Amino acid sequence: MAIRKRKTQANYLKVNNDFEFLGVGFTELNESPGAQVTSKRYIHEASATQSITGYEWTSSFNADQINSEVAIAYIRGIGEMLKLGTDTETEYVIVDLDRPGTAANTFRARKFNIAVQVDSIDDNDGELGMSGSFLGKGDPVEGTFDTTTKTFTAGFTDKTIEVPYTNTGTVSAISIAGVTFNDTDDKFVGLPSDTVSFTFKDGTTTKTATLGSSWTIS
Repeated sequence: MAIRKRKTQANYLKVNNDFEFLGVGFTELNESPGAQVTSKRYIHEASATQSITGYEWTSSFNADQINSEVAIAYIRGIGEMLKLGTDTETEYVIVDLDRPGTAANTFRARKFNIAVQVDSIDDNDGELGMSGSFLGKGDPVEGTFDTTTKTFTAGFTDKTIEVPYTNTGTVSAISIAGVTFNDTDDKFVGLPSDTVSFTFKDGTTTKTATLGSSWTIS
């Protein structure tokens, strides 16, 4: 079981109608859903009942002041000039590079409307930095981000893969929902692109398909 790496996410901030990549200069960019909770306990109960009623989403950041980075210059300008209201508001996209879409260079993404809050302009041993948060405004939109054109489109469809298999009986009980077996072409179709294993029955025999350097079925 593999743990997702930070590099599987890419972050973009809209500056002057273009999405700018947040990479060089950023030392921290941490997302916090900020779940809001209510709690109630009735007189006959020992334990309370808790519910999630909303979210106050934020993403904290720390960055070095690198003038050549467009997004960093934009954020610094908000803090230095003490901007307010709509002058601090823009769009922010988090892209999952491990969730490819159906077209080349497209990936699953979430777009947030945000306000940029600059908390501190720091002197780090003679090097200037800054820290603050992106503050969520409303609900995120799930969609597709093209990393070549740097455009976001609402709605996302996962890329799927096919796995060849020559069956001896009726294929059934496939462990991944939505996956089917094409008996004419002898292959499984509709597998999510990040699939590394699944099980199924060939007749009455349970089989396991596993991805190594190639797919093996035993």
